[in-house]
Amino acid sequence: MAGPGPAALENLTPMLRQYLEIKQQHQDSILFFRLGDFYEMFFEDAVKASEILEITLTSRNKNSEEAVPLCGVPYHSAAGYIRKLIESGNKVAICEQVEDPKAAKGIVRREVIRVITPGLLVEEDSLSSSEPNYLAALDWEGEQVHVAMVDISTGEVFLGLYDSEELALQELTKHGVKEILIAPADLQRPLVPKAKSLLPKLLISHVLAELPNEDGKGVFSEAFLKSRAKVEGPAALGLLDRLLNYARSTQKAPLKHLSEIHFVRGRQYLGMDGRTFRHLELTQNSRGEGSRHTLYWALNQTQTAMGARRLKKWIHYPLLDPAAIRLRQEALAELLAAPELLVGVQEGLKKLQDVERMLGKLSLGTVNARDLRGLALSLEAAQALVDQYRSSFSSEFLHGLVEDYPDFSELCRNLLSCLQAELPLTIREGGMIAEGVSAELDELRAISRDGKSFIAAMEEGERKRTKIPSLKIRYNKVFGYYIEITNTHRDLVPADYIRKQTVANAERYITSQLKEYENKVLGAEERIKALEYELFCRLREACGAEIEAIRQAAQALGTLDVVAALARVAREHRYVRPELVEEKILDLKDARHPVLEQMRSEERFIPNDLKMDEETGTLFLITGPNMAGKSTVMRQAALIVLLAQMGSYVPASAAKIGIVDQLFTRIGASDDLSQGQSTFMVEMLETAGILAAATERSFIVLDEIGRGTSTYDGMSIAWAVAEHVAKELRCRALFATHYHELTDLAEQVKSVANYQVAVKEWNQQILFLRKLLPGGASRSYGIEVARLAGLPESLLTRAREVLRRLESAEDGALEKLGPRPESPQMGLFAAREDPIRAELRDLQPELLSPIEALNYLFELKKKV
Repeated sequence: MAGPGPAALENLTPMLRQYLEIKQQHQDSILFFRLGDFYEMFFEDAVKASEILEITLTSRNKNSEEAVPLCGVPYHSAAGYIRKLIESGNKVAICEQVEDPKAAKGIVRREVIRVITPGLLVEEDSLSSSEPNYLAALDWEGEQVHVAMVDISTGEVFLGLYDSEELALQELTKHGVKEILIAPADLQRPLVPKAKSLLPKLLISHVLAELPNEDGKGVFSEAFLKSRAKVEGPAALGLLDRLLNYARSTQKAPLKHLSEIHFVRGRQYLGMDGRTFRHLELTQNSRGEGSRHTLYWALNQTQTAMGARRLKKWIHYPLLDPAAIRLRQEALAELLAAPELLVGVQEGLKKLQDVERMLGKLSLGTVNARDLRGLALSLEAAQALVDQYRSSFSSEFLHGLVEDYPDFSELCRNLLSCLQAELPLTIREGGMIAEGVSAELDELRAISRDGKSFIAAMEEGERKRTKIPSLKIRYNKVFGYYIEITNTHRDLVPADYIRKQTVANAERYITSQLKEYENKVLGAEERIKALEYELFCRLREACGAEIEAIRQAAQALGTLDVVAALARVAREHRYVRPELVEEKILDLKDARHPVLEQMRSEERFIPNDLKMDEETGTLFLITGPNMAGKSTVMRQAALIVLLAQMGSYVPASAAKIGIVDQLFTRIGASDDLSQGQSTFMVEMLETAGILAAATERSFIVLDEIGRGTSTYDGMSIAWAVAEHVAKELRCRALFATHYHELTDLAEQVKSVANYQVAVKEWNQQILFLRKLLPGGASRSYGIEVARLAGLPESLLTRAREVLRRLESAEDGALEKLGPRPESPQMGLFAAREDPIRAELRDLQPELLSPIEALNYLFELKKKV
């Protein structure tokens, strides 16, 4: 239901007119309008929210023709309702009273203090501790796309430039962006529906105006302002400013906790497109089970939320600079060489809460007393950790993390001495400040705390003075404190008693002394709340003055957590330090898949060697049956390259790796029906993208190219692609195929080498050895794999007949096959082999029991 028209507006109460005026400024949000202890929603907001939240929809003026739809939620439990609305793709505008109702002349003034959107959440119970929560903004400059992102819960800022919509979209999906700001003129671009299909809960919002002309001091952190000066081009700078203006305008607060901008330019990091990210299952698995059984899952031995998020960032952005990679390797080596140091660091990190997200709440003004105490305890524990191990760190990387670590001792003492141990969630109801902090507060608390004993003493004194044994002093919210005397003793009432109310069988009175005490007690309660809030604000301001130092400390602690986690993984799973070289080489000894070896499996994992260089070949054609492990071997090679360039150790007994500039994978079959693209078309598009972007320094994994079309078409395409990679790109590549004819390419192109994932035939069965060996496979063993899958034996027998005829290369082999015989009569292949003979040949009598053998003999006699 829409809001009222102009005529009906005149009949509304002042409160509803105020509501509509505020709603007019936030038409794209559900307005939470504070009335007493509830957030109320009216008109169309009430109808929409009641359906999503499954709460009762009622109305004001029920008996009127102008009934107003209404629903509401208690303010103290609003967080859960807000989260549900946000998860449904809505924005919520929080409208609070901004003046004291007692001092208000007319209706209380209200304002929107914050707009909550999917991309601007800071509440811990609405966020995953290990996931960033990005708000993104996009702008086009020709074919190129500028992408700006901010996570206001941590202060992380990101700015990238991409050569196409496809690459920009891959970056957005890689990070699971929750909300995108886009100009209305760009809503028709192809990227928008694609983004919505890949990110189902994505919210598309409009970009607001440019930032006002200002230097940003007092609004942004110094680190951000310095990095902002490095932004190249007006388009990128304007986009970044619009993004942050949107964040500031909705949060009604400065963004002093923003970190320096993370730039993604050109070839700064190991390039990986979105498909590679999905195929390798780096942080999200392909079965919709979150991060379980991903590379992140295998590596995540972090002890803090800050470390978990930073580990994902290292996975997202492996390095290209060998010197920077070696600095990380040396840090791991130091911790591995001193197990007690590693254990001590991780034990110390366990005590830390999510300092980065506390800073987000601090900057946005949503922090509470529990957060400040948690911040103090975390900084205190971190200080102890740094002080204990500062002198122990000798590697340049670790020493750099703690060399200039700030001293927060005074801030911690101030917070912990001023705040109580048990703290409320609210900051306006008192109960936060410890005893001894404020003399005035202690006195007010004494008055409030001693109220009952004071009243009891006064009551006893008045009974003695008046000689009225039934005299009682009572309290209610309407009259406050009063003296009640039964009618039996009315004649004994003193002259200084002032009659207040007559009730059945009694009269109620007040005295000047009682009224004075009432004012003091009731005033004390209000003053306690106000004074505690003032003292809390001072503590909050003290923390705010240290935001920049705390942010730098949080980043250092998160990085230390990642290094310690990688060192622990390396120690527990026998990883080795890879040697990084400039040559185009990949030499792995006893290489293992980092994820599969940690998964519980009845089958023992088989390590493999892999050596690619100019002598042995840079393109390996890998043949072998399905299920033999071709994809595992190829994926583990790609993951080891990625791990090495993260600065991690790798799962192998030795590794020598030439730096890779881009990592590409084309694995598995899929289609994109929403875009009208078949499986084969998707395969060709992905392959074309790889061939266009790859360089001589890239590493490519291609699996079953040409599988989605006819045999000869597919084989021709696969041959041409492999030849192009080997002769034109000349990069390192693993190329798995079932087309055994491609093995002839190794005889024609020097850089191509044939490898197979070995199997062994035994007792008419195949055993998968999972071992990569030189040479091409002679067979695909597809029928044997089909038998393992449980296809009927009669069907498999027919398949073998067809295969033998096809492999005989007779002219018209397919036409001569004819339909399968329906009866046991001799078939077209009688001259070659009798079906009874074929059945007996496949029989394994040693597996039959005596009764089974006898039954089989009777069945065979019937067939004959």
